[in-house]
Amino acid sequence: MNLGLCGKRFWRGTGSDDQRYALDVIEDIARRNQVVPDTEPGDPLFVNNYGALHAREAFVELQEALSYLVRMWLKNPALAWKLPRPLQQGYVRIDEGNELGERWNVVAVLMVV
Repeated sequence: MNLGLCGKRFWRGTGSDDQRYALDVIEDIARRNQVVPDTEPGDPLFVNNYGALHAREAFVELQEALSYLVRMWLKNPALAWKLPRPLQQGYVRIDEGNELGERWNVVAVLMVV
């Protein structure tokens, strides 16, 4: 099972035959319906973690063109989907119960092109 579509094995042979079959079906559906974004270097890409099964391919970072990942948890209460209870509990921990408060770890990096 290569769930994630990036060659990594997330299912290590444990679980029942039915569970392995279910994951194979999910991977097959994901592979047949995958969308590969047409992005250029520097393009931002926003993904709704609650609405998409997503992956990214491995890459080799070049010293002359460093990339930076910023993970943001955005919420619009007026447009938000109703989440299943297990996801609600996790989101409350991130959105409402975060003792760290808001923090931005974005660092300016000089890039020579």
